[in-house]
Amino acid sequence: MRGPHVGPDLAAGLGPLSAQALHESATLLRRHYELDRWLSGGGDRVRSAIVFETDDQRTIRLVLKVVPKGDGPLGEAAFARHRRAYDEAPVAFAADHLSALVNEPIRVDDGSWIVFETIAGDDSEDVEALGTLLRTMLGGPASLGGRTPCDPREFARACGQLVGGILDEWVERPRTAARPLSVADFVRRHLPERIEPGTVLHRLSATHTGDWITLDADVGRAPNPFALLEGAFYGDEVTVRVLAGKTHGNLRPENVLVRVRPSLCGTLFHLLDLARYEPDGALTRDPVGLVLHIAEQALEVLGDLERSTLIDALVQPEKGRLAMLPGWLAAVLTEVSDACARWLRGSGLQPEWRRQWLLSLVGTALRFTGAASDRPKEQDWFLRLAARAAGRFMDLVPVADNRAAPVTATPVGPGGASERHVLPTRPWSMIGRSGLVGELLSSLTVARPVRQVIRGLPGIGKTTLLAALANDPTVRNSFDHVLWTALGPAPSLADCLQSWRDGLVGERGTPASRQNLTEEVRWLLRDRTALLIVDDVWDVEHALCFDVGGPRSAVVFGTRLTSVAELLAHDESEIVVVGPLDEQSAGDLLRRTAPRMTREHPDTAAGILGELEGSPLAIRVAGRLLETELRRGFDLSSIVADVLSLRSVLASRAPTDRFDAQEGVLPTVEALLRQSTSLLDPADRDRFAMLGVMAAKPATFDTAAIAAIWESEQIWRPLRRLLDRGLLEPTSSINRYWLHSLLAAHARDLLESAP
Repeated sequence: MRGPHVGPDLAAGLGPLSAQALHESATLLRRHYELDRWLSGGGDRVRSAIVFETDDQRTIRLVLKVVPKGDGPLGEAAFARHRRAYDEAPVAFAADHLSALVNEPIRVDDGSWIVFETIAGDDSEDVEALGTLLRTMLGGPASLGGRTPCDPREFARACGQLVGGILDEWVERPRTAARPLSVADFVRRHLPERIEPGTVLHRLSATHTGDWITLDADVGRAPNPFALLEGAFYGDEVTVRVLAGKTHGNLRPENVLVRVRPSLCGTLFHLLDLARYEPDGALTRDPVGLVLHIAEQALEVLGDLERSTLIDALVQPEKGRLAMLPGWLAAVLTEVSDACARWLRGSGLQPEWRRQWLLSLVGTALRFTGAASDRPKEQDWFLRLAARAAGRFMDLVPVADNRAAPVTATPVGPGGASERHVLPTRPWSMIGRSGLVGELLSSLTVARPVRQVIRGLPGIGKTTLLAALANDPTVRNSFDHVLWTALGPAPSLADCLQSWRDGLVGERGTPASRQNLTEEVRWLLRDRTALLIVDDVWDVEHALCFDVGGPRSAVVFGTRLTSVAELLAHDESEIVVVGPLDEQSAGDLLRRTAPRMTREHPDTAAGILGELEGSPLAIRVAGRLLETELRRGFDLSSIVADVLSLRSVLASRAPTDRFDAQEGVLPTVEALLRQSTSLLDPADRDRFAMLGVMAAKPATFDTAAIAAIWESEQIWRPLRRLLDRGLLEPTSSINRYWLHSLLAAHARDLLESAP
């Protein structure tokens, strides 16, 4: 309604109900309101403007806001919080950055409220709402009175300055609250009035039951954030040491005025609407809220891939996905993150901040989920964000009672695929291999897609290297999924693919053909970042069934067979040859495996190392045998000869990390080697055995010696077959080859056991 107490431009922008309520209050109090300019656009939930209020004695500029129904508790408690925020702030901060409530709130018939606030600093002519600048930058209508263009880099810098100013000047120093909270209580503090019966969130929680949910377009199975809210997974057993202090509680861009003239300056900011102020609130809430309010408006201009990338960037900023986002949005995330990092510097509380950032993402994203009920696509995005943040938190804070599987591992249900398809455990030792892991990490995280083929002798450490890669934090931070399988000479390809498929969708699926499963997994991974690890490859065609990643994925194969490695690699640069340990690393591994033996019998240890030629498998087995003899009180002389000839090493069981869950056995070292020689035809097996018998130390041969041993000039075809099987290795000299001492010992056993 237009009337003498409300100017026509202000009345038109407020709408009839709000204009009527303001008119009635102004008439009663003998006041008049005229519009100076709008701070918000017509589509904003919270309408705000700078107005002139005139009574019989004076005229004053104020900020007028129309707060919609359900946007928070108003009334005495809320206004008391606003006054308390002003009173408890450092004097200089309050004067420069905080608004003060004036007048009584005016209730509108639709349940909304009209409130008035002063403008901190008295510089209303030179300020704009941060929300207005954002809309201008995105190309939408700025506001009914907006007039300031905005450079994207300056906007991002202003966001970082705002967050840094709040932390540095209002909160001042990092500290934790006296009373820790449960995980559920921490999240609930972000939703004080949004989960009550009858609310959108309450209805949504009824449709998403159980501890786990699978959302359309989401990355497989994820923890149900509604279940986390109700205490699932952690209960009261895990508590959060809350980084606490003064918090705004509703840090949306519309609640922030920034100086724009003569240039945009985020350090000169003014905070409006302190009705949700908390003196001891969770400090991650404000920066997360600001970022998600900006993200909400950015969703309108982002494509599907960019929306998914934005979730990645929010949940795991260390993964380096920012380059796939619009530059201005990546800059906002970076500036806010850097401001928080600077404030935390020297406190040692960065781990707590990272975990609480994720929980604030869960709570705030759920609040947005409830507010976006009329925008299904946005509602789905915020629910996916909440679920992903919950999953990442569970990665960092594992569930003690095993009710939740790691979200990057392939789950195995009752009666499902064998344990050989589960992500392997972290290796017992990485002595001598850390540099190789680092090189692999560099190649896998720089660009996609990537293919690497790990090749080496049996027992040289290929599986150990791949297991370390799968469990490395850099990999877990760079890929949404890490999928593992170990094939062997006669794999069940359908079972292995079924395990990958079930892990991606989060439930046991109906058995299908290998071809159908390959296509389904390929489709599931089409736009995901996944590291696919396929170990113990014996057949190129088997391996290619698992080369199913999309353009954002990487695949790593492990094989002992030279011919398989050469066929799988596009070029030589994709082949990583794992060689024997150097002398220093071999000694370190033996000292770790057999500390007493190496300390009390250094000469024996040196002789053993000379025979084992840097094989981690042989070193661990030999060290275990000798250490056990000492522990039992035996004289080492009774076993040293057998160890030096490698007979006892071949007959011993391999380390427990070589347990074959599919067969239910822990193989001997000889059985592992026999996998290679059993595939040779009898004639080639005899040729291989002859090389072992005639071997000198080190066992290297030129082609003339091989021809003499085999008593044949026709050596090239069988020689190539032994090289293809990885039973011989070329040396740096032309036409000269090396047979590892462990394989030479196996060759001698083959000859002795022949009929």
